[in-house]
Amino acid sequence: MFYEVLGDEPVTPEKKAAIQEILEDNQAKKNLIVCSVLTHLEVIPSKIEQKKPGAETQYLGIFDGERFVDIEISRNILMRAREIREYYYRPADPEGGKPAKIMDAADAAHLATATIYNVEEFHTRDDDEKGFKVPLLSLYKWSGVDKICNKYPLKIVSPEHIQKVLPLDESQKKAGGWKAPRTSG
Repeated sequence: MFYEVLGDEPVTPEKKAAIQEILEDNQAKKNLIVCSVLTHLEVIPSKIEQKKPGAETQYLGIFDGERFVDIEISRNILMRAREIREYYYRPADPEGGKPAKIMDAADAAHLATATIYNVEEFHTRDDDEKGFKVPLLSLYKWSGVDKICNKYPLKIVSPEHIQKVLPLDESQKKAGGWKAPRTSG
C-alpha cells in the first residue's frame, strides 16, 4: 500500500480514491492507521525514491505515533504469527501435483499485529497464491474459515471507492444507459 501511495504506482481510480479517503480521514482524526514495524523492512528506500523523489522522507514522516503508528514486534506477536503460519501451512501433495503452501513470515506478523491490537480492517492488495504463497485477500475463501486461525475476527479488504451512479430518467434506463450500482468487498 505504501508503494501505491508514495511511489505513484498505477492503480485503478477506485483504488486510488479509497486510499485517499482513508488518508484524509486519518488527517481528520477519524481513524488510526496501525502497521507492524516490519513495514520498514519491506519498503525499500531506493525503490520508492526511484518512483518518486522525496518519497522516503515522506514515508518516514507519516509515522507520528498518534494517528499513524508502527507497532514493535513482541514475543506475543511472534507467537501469534507462528500460530498463523502453522494454521495455514499445507504440505505438498505430489499425487495431486500441488506444491506446499506456507504464509509469508512478514504477512503472518502483519496479521498477528492486527489481531492482537484489535484492528477492524486489514488493508492489502495481496491475493497471490502462486507457488508456495498463501493469499491474503481471499484467505478465508482459500482456507474455508472466516476468521484468522478460525479464532480471531479480522476483516481483510482491498480498499476500493464505491463509484456513484448518476440518476438517469426512465428513457435512458430503457435505452440501456443504466447499470446497477457497484459495491466493493
